[in-house]
Amino acid sequence: MPTSRSESLGDFMRRTRDRRDPAAFGVPEYGHRRVPGLRRQEVADRAGISLDYYTRIEQGRTGAVSARVLESIAVALRLTADEAMVLRSLARPHRHEEEQRDSAPRPALRRLVDTVAAPAVLLGRRFDVLAANAGMLRLVTPAQVPARAPENLVRWCFTDPYARTLLGDWEAGARAVASALRLRTARYPGDQALVRMAAEIARDSPDFDRWFRVVTADPMRGRQVLRHPAAGDFVCEVELMTFPGSAGLTMLALIPVPGTGAQRILDRLRLGAGSARSPRQLTQSAFGLFGPGLVVGGDLQLQQGL
Repeated sequence: MPTSRSESLGDFMRRTRDRRDPAAFGVPEYGHRRVPGLRRQEVADRAGISLDYYTRIEQGRTGAVSARVLESIAVALRLTADEAMVLRSLARPHRHEEEQRDSAPRPALRRLVDTVAAPAVLLGRRFDVLAANAGMLRLVTPAQVPARAPENLVRWCFTDPYARTLLGDWEAGARAVASALRLRTARYPGDQALVRMAAEIARDSPDFDRWFRVVTADPMRGRQVLRHPAAGDFVCEVELMTFPGSAGLTMLALIPVPGTGAQRILDRLRLGAGSARSPRQLTQSAFGLFGPGLVVGGDLQLQQGL
């Protein structure tokens, strides 16, 4: 199971090359190409660097890669803004000691979650739930389930049967969660708790082990459907923001999609005012919100990404 920075970076760069259509890049056709996508030489030429240097970057055999070189590679591969952000994160991960420790959420962040009109939750860097507002708790809690949270989102997604009920497309959601964790382990290589967690889940879940190997850009952004057994289908757009100086804390909000009846689902579930709940108060089903719509990253100014 690859978790090192060099393995993650190489996997991402190779897969990106493989997905590129040579014809779209103006590469002449000279008979049958033995490999899909672009060759390393073709990318190196477009980036203005030597084949040897590009190969060493892709194989993780270099030290720090300059921002200028990374930008040249991003342009050469025609990366989207999200893909370029992933390339930078994998090539230049966080290594500062203060970024390797979990930070307790400031009281103001808990209050912020509580004041958001849409269902919202505060997540830690390792996908632990720190607080959720009443709207989120009502939405993701099935009937007759005590308000209690599991310790980890990823473990829940791959081990709790209710995850398969709540997520409209469980496989897509589980793939997204695995990919997001893979990016986190690459971005924070000094966080051994993340590495151990990934290894433990991989031992218990063949699906996780297989999907964790694939690094993709922006694996979780977009539309999601939560199939609440009692209230019906809640269709939403998922947004997730982090906060400067809070070491990976993120707030996720589920924005109802107009015209889908999503607001009626929330109205149906509304049981009265509530406050941001701690993990002890959250239901085991408080993790069915991670699916293809999630994006991990950004900042309070709505900069998104990993």
